[in-house]
Amino acid sequence: MEGNLNSSGTYGIIPRSAEYIFNSLENNPDYVSHYVGISCLEIYNEELRDLLSNKENISPPQSPIKGAKLMIMEGEDGVFCKGLNEISVDSAEDMLSVLKTAQK
Repeated sequence: MEGNLNSSGTYGIIPRSAEYIFNSLENNPDYVSHYVGISCLEIYNEELRDLLSNKENISPPQSPIKGAKLMIMEGEDGVFCKGLNEISVDSAEDMLSVLKTAQK
């Protein structure tokens, strides 16, 4: 989904979407201010992992509440992951830098 993040010609849907979002924000005079944040969640074998955390924070499926940092929940605004880090980004380049960190 990311494609090759080292060359814009081989970008996948996520980097292209980041460029589109920031181009739209910059070219629309109606946007006075905005906030764009990115978080990266891996779900594998029913385990949740925050790919932007420096800590090993896997939530085991056996105990989703007891001692687990990450939890999928539903609130008034929809479904979200409790405990997931979010990083503020100011440009598509910032977003791609965060994605590269998450891939590591």
